[in-house]
Amino acid sequence: MRRTMTGILRANLAVLEDHQDIAQQLLIWEIDNYITSVRVMYKMSAGLKEMLPRRKDR
Repeated sequence: MRRTMTGILRANLAVLEDHQDIAQQLLIWEIDNYITSVRVMYKMSAGLKEMLPRRKDR
C-alpha cells in the first residue's frame, strides 16, 4: 500500500508543480492520514490484547 500512496503523491505533485500551496496541503493530508491510521492500529491492538485470556504464572 505504501508504494501506491507514494505513487499517488508523486503523481499529484507532478500535476501540481505550478501550485505549490495545493501540493503542500496534499502532503499534509497524506501525513495526517498516516498518523491517524497508526493511532487506530495501536488502539485496536491494545484492545485485542485486553480481550485475550491472561497467562497464569508458573
